[in-house]
Amino acid sequence: MPLTAAEVKQKARELGADLVNLVACATLDAHPPDPAWPQIPSRISQRMKTCIDYEGHLREAQERIPEETPAKREKLAALRSEAARAAASGLRAHARWIGALPEPDASALE
Repeated sequence: MPLTAAEVKQKARELGADLVNLVACATLDAHPPDPAWPQIPSRISQRMKTCIDYEGHLREAQERIPEETPAKREKLAALRSEAARAAASGLRAHARWIGALPEPDASALE
């Protein structure tokens, strides 16, 4: 049985996404988010029909660091790096869940 949009979105939220949206690849091809640098689905694969857009934010982390200083910029860079690693891990888990990536080989992890 195919996955529903609601199931895909719920799983992404469980894996840490703040906002999840599904969009037809044809729509992104016709209207790329950044026309000056069109990163469009058809450049990746002609077989894709739907793209999943994951969003997250660092608002809480930014509010905890009081003023704009070089130290704040360094802390934000570290937080962004940590958030990027967490997001990548969540994206891989979500891709495995929907069947787009194989499960990792246990022998490769040893």
